[in-house]
Amino acid sequence: MPIISFNYGKMLIEKKKDQIKGDVKVKNDLVLQSLTLTDIDIGKKKQEVIKLNFEFLTEYQPGLGNISIGGTILFLESADNIKLITDMWKKEKKIPQQFAANIINVILTKSNIKALELSQSVNLPPHIRLPMILPKQDFKNYIG
Repeated sequence: MPIISFNYGKMLIEKKKDQIKGDVKVKNDLVLQSLTLTDIDIGKKKQEVIKLNFEFLTEYQPGLGNISIGGTILFLESADNIKLITDMWKKEKKIPQQFAANIINVILTKSNIKALELSQSVNLPPHIRLPMILPKQDFKNYIG
């Protein structure tokens, strides 16, 4: 499944409180909003592709702020797979599992990086755990 295009259409970040005290809980969510077919020019011919609109949401609790990132991803599939994907979408608003993992991973990767960048711009804590180096512990007095 070649992904042809990934575009952001909306980026909103809001910090609601200046001081952050205590535990911060972060809730992330990905909503697949709509799936449609569209034609694009590839070389000298038109090709039917799937257009998927999504929204990536991050909420900092309790009421500290939120991030909303919306966008569109276009991907190519065979005619049989397009029918399979669109039929399932019409019935259940879901994508078949064999296609969903790749699409969702691309959306999550790009959106998490963008959300991390946006959170830094307004001094919200990172919404994902980042690797950290801890100071070396002194084991001279260890008796265990």
